[in-house]
Amino acid sequence: MRKIIPELEKFQNKPNEEIKVSVSEGISSLKNIITNLLDSKEAIEVYGTPKEAIDVLGGFLEEFHKQRIKLKIPMRHVYDGTSLNRAIELNKMKYTAARYSPLISNSRVSTTICGNKVVLKLWEHPIKIITIENSAVAKSYHDFFQILWGSSIYPNE
Repeated sequence: MRKIIPELEKFQNKPNEEIKVSVSEGISSLKNIITNLLDSKEAIEVYGTPKEAIDVLGGFLEEFHKQRIKLKIPMRHVYDGTSLNRAIELNKMKYTAARYSPLISNSRVSTTICGNKVVLKLWEHPIKIITIENSAVAKSYHDFFQILWGSSIYPNE
């Protein structure tokens, strides 16, 4: 009991972290949210991005990756099988790894995890973005990403 009580008191005295949720829409909002992820200087994990996202974001992604690599921020991606070429391209970048998973198929929602943030993007017109800021929520999504990453396949050139 003497060993357990101090551990239980840690949980009792721990303040609950607030959950912040914001909803926005449009390409400009998405670009701002993605760019602001670099401020945390933490690893970025992404899964479920549809093939057309590359067309929608165009040259912005190239600039984002240049900034991210300059800051030495690692990034991992899991795509579906239709984006093998994109995964191969990303694997050529520093601080970047990409795989694909047969478990993901034609997703209309992609997920980005970075620090205490989870960004959900609904790929319709106009694009809709839900940002959740909470360490426990982000950790849960990160843990799921780890499982997905572990079951994903490295693309061959």
